Amino acid sequence: MRSQSQSGSAIFIILIAIVLLAALAMVISDSMRVTGSVENKASKEKLDLQLVQVNQFFESMKVRFTKLTVVDRIPTINISFQNDVYMRVNGTVMCFNNNNNCTSAACHMYTPYSGEGVKPVVFNEVASSGTQVVAINPVKGSILVGQLGIEGVGTAKPELILRLNGVSPEFCNYFNSKQGITTSFTEPSTLGSTGETALASRPETWGACVGGAAFTTNNVFGEEATMFRGKTQFCAPFSPASDPTPLDVIYVLEIR
Repeated sequence: MRSQSQSGSAIFIILIAIVLLAALAMVISDSMRVTGSVENKASKEKLDLQLVQVNQFFESMKVRFTKLTVVDRIPTINISFQNDVYMRVNGTVMCFNNNNNCTSAACHMYTPYSGEGVKPVVFNEVASSGTQVVAINPVKGSILVGQLGIEGVGTAKPELILRLNGVSPEFCNYFNSKQGITTSFTEPSTLGSTGETALASRPETWGACVGGAAFTTNNVFGEEATMFRGKTQFCAPFSPASDPTPLDVIYVLEIR
């Protein structure tokens, strides 16, 4: 009888242990789900804040540009985006924001060249974590004025654009989602991965390190990558394959 009693007790203890282990596993699983949910919420809140900051900057640039072109009646071709903040990887100023057609403070977009201008901002928070290797490329998180035709936007003339260089894949895809575009870009993604022909679809500079700005490009984006047609804000891998931070946000400043 004693042996049977001991055997029964052992089985009972084993059953209790199994139940306790199962309960512990459920607690750990629930804890992991809660932790993941909190982390996802925190990540989304961070992206939302970054998105607001970037959009506010773009909007401030739009307001300044409209003031110059509509109120002050300065031709677009005479406006300068010169500043001393946006640099190349090699430490020199990104002079393709300059425009010698602008000859006074009244036609400058940025401070300190105009007291009414927008303060340049480098968006380090949304920048890629990749290490840039091409010395003449813009530093990631900086803004470069450029030109690009976008299928379904304006006429056959190229648009005047702002290009936020070298953003993270996370921010790039999130930015696109807010424009109704679903992407899963990574690093390195290439322009060819969108279906576009790289040499004929990439933005080009508009300003000039020497001389005046000019609209010269015939490049068009969105002919093959149809999800981008008609979009005036989006993110795509525009930098060359040699650059490990290829994802750039495009904001159309003027539709032509």
